Amino acid sequence: SSDLFTLDHAVTALAFDQNGVLWATNPDDIDGNGFLEIMQVTDPFGTPGLTIISDALTDTYATIEWDGDTMYGSKRIEPIGSELQTIDPYSGVVTPVGATGTTGVDRIGGMSIDTVGMKMYAFDNRETEAFYTLDWQLLDGPDPTGTLIGAPGFLVDKSGLDFYEPEDTLYAFFRLETQDLGIYTIDTTDGSADLFMDLSTYTEVRGATSIAIIPEPASLLMLGLTLLLRRR
Repeated sequence: SSDLFTLDHAVTALAFDQNGVLWATNPDDIDGNGFLEIMQVTDPFGTPGLTIISDALTDTYATIEWDGDTMYGSKRIEPIGSELQTIDPYSGVVTPVGATGTTGVDRIGGMSIDTVGMKMYAFDNRETEAFYTLDWQLLDGPDPTGTLIGAPGFLVDKSGLDFYEPEDTLYAFFRLETQDLGIYTIDTTDGSADLFMDLSTYTEVRGATSIAIIPEPASLLMLGLTLLLRRR
């Protein structure tokens, strides 16, 4: 079964940290001061809400992810490309890791880290060859190197990824160019996708851009512009 919640503010990305706290980024500048907010999603097991933690970001992030106590974010570079950054969620200070557009991943739509296998997965929206791993730990080296793994077999307009370590499974939210919506499991050896949950009837979440797995009990969270869908 599924529950649908209306949130107070728009969000673009979400990810759990190592302490089970769910974080989100905001695209709309809530207070109109020229900066974007970083928030925590409160009570994700019950009735979710949003609490602002900092208000200093200057860019919108399509996806965020945690590795230990470090938050990573992907910022789009115009006219095409993405830059991987680390983000201090309490101050909003960002530190560039490097551009990914020259290494295959032009526009990161979703990314997730397998902290056991030490791999960062990234998905390139609107590309036929779309599924990569990224060498994200070169903080003092060259730009992150992308290695093409494969593709799901269809064009994706929007995406979100989350690796669920207890199942050793990579989940993805895809909005296809056909406008179909779904949650998929991804074969990390070749990038192929199997439909896990068809969401095409959920018109309320058509603008969703991110997905997160609640550690315990195992549930799926998919975040849209102002809506939260939780599958139990």
